[in-house]
Amino acid sequence: MVKQVKKIVIAVTGGISAYKVPEVIRNLKRAGFDVRVVVTETALKFVGEATWSAISGNEVITSLWEETGSVAHVDLAKQADLVVIVPATADTISDLAHAKANSAVTALALTTTGPILVFPAMHSQMWEHLGTKENVETLRERGLLVFNPEVGELTSGDIGVGRLPEPINIAQTIINFLEQENQIRVLISAGGTREAIDPVRFITNLSSGKQGVALAKCAVQLGHKVTLVSTENMPGPWKQIKVSSTSQMHQVMLEQLKNHEIVIMAAAVADWMPKEVRANKIKKDQQSLILELVPTVDILHDLSSQGFNEKVFVGFAAETVSEVDQLINIAREKLERKQIDLICANDVSQGRVFGSNITHVHLITKATHRDLGETSKIQAAEEIFRAALEIYQRKSQNL
Repeated sequence: MVKQVKKIVIAVTGGISAYKVPEVIRNLKRAGFDVRVVVTETALKFVGEATWSAISGNEVITSLWEETGSVAHVDLAKQADLVVIVPATADTISDLAHAKANSAVTALALTTTGPILVFPAMHSQMWEHLGTKENVETLRERGLLVFNPEVGELTSGDIGVGRLPEPINIAQTIINFLEQENQIRVLISAGGTREAIDPVRFITNLSSGKQGVALAKCAVQLGHKVTLVSTENMPGPWKQIKVSSTSQMHQVMLEQLKNHEIVIMAAAVADWMPKEVRANKIKKDQQSLILELVPTVDILHDLSSQGFNEKVFVGFAAETVSEVDQLINIAREKLERKQIDLICANDVSQGRVFGSNITHVHLITKATHRDLGETSKIQAAEEIFRAALEIYQRKSQNL
C-alpha cells in the first residue's frame, strides 16, 4: 500500500526571522512532505515570492485578491494535514485572536479546521506585553499549539525572549507532530507546593518551575503529548492542571497516572505541612509562635507503588551537599526507596538552581551515573527526557 504524502502549509508573516523559514521547508521536503506556502505581503519584503516557489516546488499564495477559479486559501485549508504559522508576529497573533481575515495567512487560519502550530518571533518587550500574553492565551484556549520563543540575541542587539528557534528544530517539531504513531503521553509536575498556615500565609520553597516547563517543552517538541500539573500558571502547547498544595497535586497525579506512560516529578513538593490550619489570620500579638508540622505525602513513592511497572518514573533530588559522592549516595538511596527508574540530583546550596536558567544535574539509575555538568535547564531537560525515553523503550521491548 502506497503511503499517502502529508500536506503541510507553511504560513509566513512579516518578521525579519522569515529568512529562517526556507531552511525549515527544505528539511520538510527532504523528509518527504508536500509543502505549500502562504505569505503575507509584508513577508515578501524579507524573502521574495520566487524563493518560496522554488524551495517548496509549488505555487505560492501571496494575496486574498489573486484571480483564481476557486478560493485558494480555502482549498489549502481543506487539503492541509497541518498548518504552521512561522514566524508569527505580534500583529498576526493579535489578528488571529480577534478573528480578523485581513491577509492570506489569517484567512487561511480562520478557515482551517485541522491542527495549527504557531511559532512566535518578536522583540522581548512585545512578547511580554500584557496584550500579547492575552492574545496568546486566547489562541491556546481555542486549541492552537503556540510555542514559546527562545531566549537569545534579537535583531535589535538586545538579549531576551523572542527569538525564533533554529530551522532544524522547528522542522523536527513539525515532523514529530505529524508522525504520532509512536507518541508517548507524559505527565510532569512543576513548581513548589504551598501548605496553608492560615487564610493568608503558607509554607513553600524557592522553586520557579522552570525545569518542569523545560521538560514539557522538550517532550512536546519531540512529538509527545504532555499534561503539566503545576502550582503556577504555565501556559504552553500542553494540557495544564493548576494545583496549590501537596495533597491537591497528589490527587491530580493519581487521577492522571493511568493515562500516561512517563511520569516526571519535577515539582519541589513541600516535605512538611502544619498539623492544624488556622481558620482565621494569626495576629501578631505575641512574642513567639510555635507551629507543629507533620510530613506531607510522598507523591512519587505512592505513584510508583500503584503496580504500573511498565511506566517510567523520574524524580528529582535537590540537596544542599557539595560533595559529589555524597550527593550521588543520597540520590541513589531516594531512587531505591521511592522505587523509581531515574533520579536527577543537584546541589541547590548557596542559591544555586532554584529560579535560575542554569542547572547542574546528575542523572542516576540503579546502575549508572552521568554528570551533565553546568548547563541550561533546556539542555538538561533534553538529556533527562531522552534518558527517560530510553528506559521506556527498554521496558516496552521486555513486555
